Amino acid sequence: MLLHLYQKVLSLELFDRDEEAKKAAEIIEGILEARSPRISSISHAIEGRGFDANYKAIQRFLEKTDVKKALNRLYMEEGSFVIGDA
Repeated sequence: MLLHLYQKVLSLELFDRDEEAKKAAEIIEGILEARSPRISSISHAIEGRGFDANYKAIQRFLEKTDVKKALNRLYMEEGSFVIGDA
């Protein structure tokens, strides 16, 4: 299952806590399924709970997690190029 793979990679590379990596993996899978960055679309795509529970879980994750810090761990200063937005 892709969710397990996402969680393992995220826990090793981006997040300090396994619980954050697990939630991030669920959200990433929802983004890929929904093909949209909108929280409402992701909430519909995540399986297991209802729309409202998923929506609130995503909001709590974004409030409690330093996503910018996690994404900065992907930055490789010695890389030949960087994809980003200012």
